[in-house]
Amino acid sequence: MLKSLQNLQGTITIFHSPKIASSVKLLGILQQHSTNKSRISESSKSQSKLTQMLFGSKGLRYNYQIDVAERFPTLDQLKFIKDTLSMNPQCKKAFKAAFPSIGSANDHVIDLQSTDSTELKELESKSMDELVEKHLFQPPLVVDWDHQLIASEESELLKILKNYDKNEEGL
Repeated sequence: MLKSLQNLQGTITIFHSPKIASSVKLLGILQQHSTNKSRISESSKSQSKLTQMLFGSKGLRYNYQIDVAERFPTLDQLKFIKDTLSMNPQCKKAFKAAFPSIGSANDHVIDLQSTDSTELKELESKSMDELVEKHLFQPPLVVDWDHQLIASEESELLKILKNYDKNEEGL
């Protein structure tokens, strides 16, 4: 049972627009990180018995999959994203960058709760280009569902990816 749970991949979603340079950059970092981890696992010939037991004969590998979403988050996803705001201060900064029209500088949680669900459903139905143009949503927004973290810039994403480095080392 433990071995099968250890091998489950997490999911990191990037709400992405290929027209925005920072979004393309973060997607590239996610893809590069996963490619480097795969290469390491393939080239690692000498593995400890513990590594083989925990990760199988293929050794260490990245344990997340990348979900690229070129759309606005669903209502359930927004609820999850809102919940991350109380978990980590970095998430508030990422939230404000991604949702400039929702939330004041002080309390995004209260402002998001007061936003009507009909209003949010309307946002969900708009195209990414329209949302960006009207400053309603600003990709990229990276969501690490397993660690309950969000990121909107490179330094925040690298902090998220460190969690996966730790998991790969068996720590």
